Amino acid sequence: MKIFRKFEMLIVMVICNVSYSQTKMLYNGAFDRGKAKYFYYENNYERIFDGTFNYSDGYCSLSGALKNNLMTGTWTQTEGDAPSFTFGKKVIGSYINGKRNGKWACTIFENKLRKNYVLTFKNDTINSEVSLPKLQGLIKDGKFDGNWILNDGGSETIASFKNGVITKYVERYTSDGAVIIKYLPNIKSPLNVDFVNLSGNLYGFEIFEFDKKYYDSDLQLKISAFVAKVKFEINNFFSLACLNRFNKEINICEPILMVTVRENARYWKEKETRYTDENNTTAGLLGGKGNSSEENGQRSRNYTLAGRKALSIPNPNYTCNEEGTVVCEITVDNSGKVIGVVAGIRGSTNVAKCLLDQAKAAAQNARFDAKDDAPGKQVGKIVYNFKLN
Repeated sequence: MKIFRKFEMLIVMVICNVSYSQTKMLYNGAFDRGKAKYFYYENNYERIFDGTFNYSDGYCSLSGALKNNLMTGTWTQTEGDAPSFTFGKKVIGSYINGKRNGKWACTIFENKLRKNYVLTFKNDTINSEVSLPKLQGLIKDGKFDGNWILNDGGSETIASFKNGVITKYVERYTSDGAVIIKYLPNIKSPLNVDFVNLSGNLYGFEIFEFDKKYYDSDLQLKISAFVAKVKFEINNFFSLACLNRFNKEINICEPILMVTVRENARYWKEKETRYTDENNTTAGLLGGKGNSSEENGQRSRNYTLAGRKALSIPNPNYTCNEEGTVVCEITVDNSGKVIGVVAGIRGSTNVAKCLLDQAKAAAQNARFDAKDDAPGKQVGKIVYNFKLN
C-alpha cells in the first residue's frame, strides 16, 4: 500500500513539473538596447518564445509572434522617426515555421516621399524580380537568372545568368565605359580554352574572351564580390536588423562560372560533325596497362587527327580510385607538337579532377609526325579509358 502511494505521489510530481515548465509567462522589461514585451515558457532552463513579441529602442521597433521559438505570421519592423516617418524605413513580411514566405514589402520614407520595394519568398528562398536603387535583376528559386545590373559608385556590373550559371559578366567604369573585366562566352568561336574548377562543380567548359590583366582566380574574386554586394543591398532593405536574435540573413546561391552543360554539349556536337564531314577518318587504337606501384588499373587511348600519324601518345598515370572515359581536345602544330589541350570535353564519362589532370598531362606530351602542308593549328582528339583493376 505504501509503495502504491509513493508511486501515486511520483506521478503527481511529474505532472506538476510538466505543467510548470509549459506555463506561459509574460516578460516586460529591458531587452538588448531597448525594452521588450513578450510571452514565453521555460523548458529545462531554456526560455522558449511563444506568443506575441514587441520591441522598441526609440529608433527601431519590431513586432510579431513566435511559436516554440519559430517566427510565425506577420512581422513588422520600423526604423526612423515613427510615427511621422519623415525619414525612415518600414519592412513587413510573413513567416511560416520560421521561414520567410510570400511577399515582403519595404517602404523607404524620405521627406515624406515613399518608395516601395517588394520581394517574394518561398521557404526562405527568393523567387522574384529584384528592383532596388542600385540593383536590378531576377532570382528564381534562390539562383541568379536573366539580366542583372549593379551600380556601385564609379563602376557598374552588367551580368547575365541562366539558372545560376553565368553566361555574361562585364565590369566597366561608369564615367567612360572602359571595361575592367569581362567574361563573354561564345560557344562557336572560343578564343582561349582551359579547365577551371571555381565552384566545386567540374565540367568541360571554357573561359573565352578575357581581359589580359586578369586570370580565372581574379574573375572568381570579382564575381564573389558582386554576389556579396547583391546580398548586402537586399539585406539592407529587407532584413529585420533591429535585433540580431531575429535577424536571419537572406542567402543567395553563388553563381557557377561555366557555360551550361547543354551549350557545351551543343558546341562539341558541332565540332564532331565538322570532324566527320571534313576529315572522314578513323583513328587507330593504342593500348596500355599500368605497371607502376602508384598506378591503380588499366588504361587505353585512341586518337583522331586527320592525315597525321601518332609517333608517341604516352599513357597517363593512374593515381586515384576513379574510372571512366576522359576525352581531350588537342591542338597540334605542323611540326607535330601538341600546343593546346582541353580535358573533359563532350563524350567524357568521368570528370574527376585526378583523371582530368593526368589525361591532360599525358596529352600534352603526345607527338605526331611533321607535315609542312598541315594547318598551323590542327584540332583532334585523344580518348583515354581508365579502368580499375
